[in-house]
Amino acid sequence: AVVSTQSTGEMRGEVVALQQQHDRMSEQVGNLKSEHNALLEELTRNKELCMEAEERVRNAEGRCEEYVAAANQTKQQLSNLHGNMQAAERQLTQKREEIAELKKREEHVSTMLQDRQEKL
Repeated sequence: AVVSTQSTGEMRGEVVALQQQHDRMSEQVGNLKSEHNALLEELTRNKELCMEAEERVRNAEGRCEEYVAAANQTKQQLSNLHGNMQAAERQLTQKREEIAELKKREEHVSTMLQDRQEKL
């Protein structure tokens, strides 16, 4: 038979101490699992928020592209209107010159008519 140097009381004390240590470790494991689950939930929420933010960014980028396209179209229309205005100004100048020429002819004809009437 093996002779034990520990008494039954000492062994019971060690068993109780080990049981208490085991209980504390089990509680710590439980706490760590709770923290882990909470972190997983937070991670899931953050991923959802990220996806929502990415969707908003994509929508904003789409609107920016629309605004740029509209601005380019407006710029082209402005350029076209400027060209039309220059053409209209040239036509106006040409008409003024034609009117001035017609007035000269009218004066000439009027002068000739007056001369002839005076001769009569």
